[in-house]
Formats: sequence, structure tokens, C-alpha cells
Amino acid sequence: MEKLRIRTDEEFDKYWVSVQINIPENNLQNLLLLKKALNQRGKKLFLLSNINQLHIKDALALFPKEKQNWDEYFDKTFFSCELGFRKPEIDIYKYILKDQNLRAERVFFIDDMKVNVEAALALGIRDKQLNPTTDDFYNLLLRE
Repeated sequence: MEKLRIRTDEEFDKYWVSVQINIPENNLQNLLLLKKALNQRGKKLFLLSNINQLHIKDALALFPKEKQNWDEYFDKTFFSCELGFRKPEIDIYKYILKDQNLRAERVFFIDDMKVNVEAALALGIRDKQLNPTTDDFYNLLLRE
């Protein structure tokens, strides 16, 4: 087993983000296509993340250079570190519903953690637990 060589805080930050945001390249491409397809149907694509402030910009550095902007992939982003709530706290889901003037039953939520999916379901939000590194969320969301 090869040893991990991290010498600076910056190297650690880059490593940590790469571990936390492990989205294959084809899923990034699918996100772009998904946003376009949903927008054409009058629907929006949001990101709700518990990522911390330190890693918001670092996460974008993992995306292709010409697409290092959250707006490329999502109609709006919600970061728990900016809202003061975290998934799976019910208040974070309520905040987004109110902020976007959405009815829970018209929202479809996906997450890789069961506890977050269950919290959304408790509000009447339709949901699905997925693994972003292996599951095809593009086709799933287009069917919804």
C-alpha cells in the first residue's frame, strides 16, 4: 500500500475534497444535460450540500476548467454552512421549500445517505437514496 504524502494544508484540502466529492466525469456531463432537459420541461435542479465553507471553491476545482461554476450545473445551490442548518435537520428542507415556493409533493430529492432521504420523506418530499459514483441519477430524474 502506497503512503499518502501530504505536506501542506493546501495539499490536505485538495485531497479531502477529492475524497468527499467523488463524482465520475460522465456524471458531471450528465448533470449539464440533466439541467438543460429539466429546464426545458419547466423544472429546476438544485444542490443541497453539507459541504463546509472551506471546500465550496475547492470542490469546483475538481470540475472541468471551463465549467467551474455552480450555476453551470444547478439552478441554485444551498450549502448548509451558509444556511445554518444541516441535512438531515428538517429545517433545511423547509427553508428550501419556502425559499423556492415549492410544494413538498412536487419535489424529488436524491441523496447518498439514508438518514437524509428519510428526513425529506418526513415532509412529504419524494425521494431516492443513490450512490453518486455508481448510480445513474440522470435517467432516474428524467423519469420523475
